[in-house]
Amino acid sequence: AMKTLLLKERQEKLQLEMHLRDEICNEMVEQMQQREQWCSEHLDTQKELLEEMYEEKLNILKESLTSFYQEEIQSCISIRKC
Repeated sequence: AMKTLLLKERQEKLQLEMHLRDEICNEMVEQMQQREQWCSEHLDTQKELLEEMYEEKLNILKESLTSFYQEEIQSCISIRKC
C-alpha cells in the first residue's frame, strides 16, 4: 500500500512537472514570437527611413548636377565654345 502511494505521488509530481514545463515552453514561444514581430516591424521602419534618406540625397545630387550642367551649358553658349 505504501509503495502504491509513493508511486502515485511520483506520477503526480511528474505530471505536474510536465505540465509546468509545457506552460513555460509555451510562454517562451509566445515571447519569442512577440520579439520576432517587434524586430520585424523595427527593421521595416528602419528600411523606410533609410530609403527616404537616400532618396533625398539622390534628389539633392540630381539638383546639384542639373544646376552645374545648366551653368556649363550657359557658359558654353556665352563663349560659344561648346
